[in-house]
Amino acid sequence: MIRRELKSQVNDLEKRIAAAVQAKRDKVNAPLRHARTHAVEVAAVALYGEPKIEEPLSIAQSRMVEKLDKEFTAVAEELWIREWGEKPHPTLRANLFPVFYPPLMFDNFRGDNDNSKFERIFSEAPAWLLKFTAIEWDAKLLGFKLRKLVGTPALGREARLDRNKWPDLPEGTIDAGGPCSEPDEPWEKIVERRCHERRATGPRLRGPPPF
Repeated sequence: MIRRELKSQVNDLEKRIAAAVQAKRDKVNAPLRHARTHAVEVAAVALYGEPKIEEPLSIAQSRMVEKLDKEFTAVAEELWIREWGEKPHPTLRANLFPVFYPPLMFDNFRGDNDNSKFERIFSEAPAWLLKFTAIEWDAKLLGFKLRKLVGTPALGREARLDRNKWPDLPEGTIDAGGPCSEPDEPWEKIVERRCHERRATGPRLRGPPPF
């Protein structure tokens, strides 16, 4: 009886240790994972959203989804059927498939690796878009090269808060809220806080589809 209880305690301890190790690994990997999904989504907006500095970025995101829907909806549905054995419900398709389009687009974009793709796409993307979406943070985390973003307008007070929703994309305009003279918060602290918030509340569904 004692040996059985001891074995049970050892098994429980092993599970707790494994869970702690996994939690630590997830904490370390979270910034890189979020940076990639964020950069992929910005790349999709840059290539397919026709972003305009004077309009809310959410409009460009909607254009991107509309264009990618025409190009990748059949592929997404085929992969879904292969995985789940049936067609997705129309409501599920309408709400879930748009999340899958940017990674599908990026996977099909020509390039030797992720970083070469990012460098090629962002070399031609508008500088204001890259600044507003904090692509500089992704570049530092993932290690891809990014040109200097010179000549871009300063972020407005509300635009800073919008940008700080990383790894979600901002939805408004880069000058929203008017001039802001306060020092900007270090980007490392923002990333750390947002990763913590996502671990605490659960992330919005993003990233590659579960195929």
